[in-house]
Amino acid sequence: DGFFSSWSGPESYTNDILKTVFEIAEEKEFSMGIYLETFQHSGPKNEDEIVQWLKYIISNYGSHPSYVKVDGRPLLPIYNSMRLPLEKWRDIFEELRREGYDAVFLGIGKGFGGYNIENIEVFDGIFEYSVSNLLEHLDLYKSTSRAVSNYHILNGSNESKFFTATVQPGYDERLLPGRGGSFKDRE
Repeated sequence: DGFFSSWSGPESYTNDILKTVFEIAEEKEFSMGIYLETFQHSGPKNEDEIVQWLKYIISNYGSHPSYVKVDGRPLLPIYNSMRLPLEKWRDIFEELRREGYDAVFLGIGKGFGGYNIENIEVFDGIFEYSVSNLLEHLDLYKSTSRAVSNYHILNGSNESKFFTATVQPGYDERLLPGRGGSFKDRE
């Protein structure tokens, strides 16, 4: 069992509480990870800040025994990854890995205006933050899963990619400040 906690940078309140949450997770033999927030009220983060934040996460939390890992590397889903072009993400990941900061980076599969399977060319895998607005997500999940599973065959690569399906029984942001108040019943 486990969960991911949103994280808004080393100077944020989310960072202040994470050390304690990781300690409790270790005590309870619970897994957890960090969900990188790249878009906030002030707008999208720039590339340099994202690189610094990813280095911070990997250095300070990535080796924690409770951190969710894939093949020994910390799993890092990135919110609103579509806010930066794929080439920028490619540059970011190349820089990080060149400097010894490795992780399994997940990008949002659904971009503005539809699903973007091309993200698996740069990210290690794709996921969805919210599926409450997708009416036919079962068919979408099937086709996406097939495409990701066969990525290495179709692209002549020995690099496996993965897709993480989101399960979302309802959605309610009516009490969140600054939000439009979206709501979808659990049924």
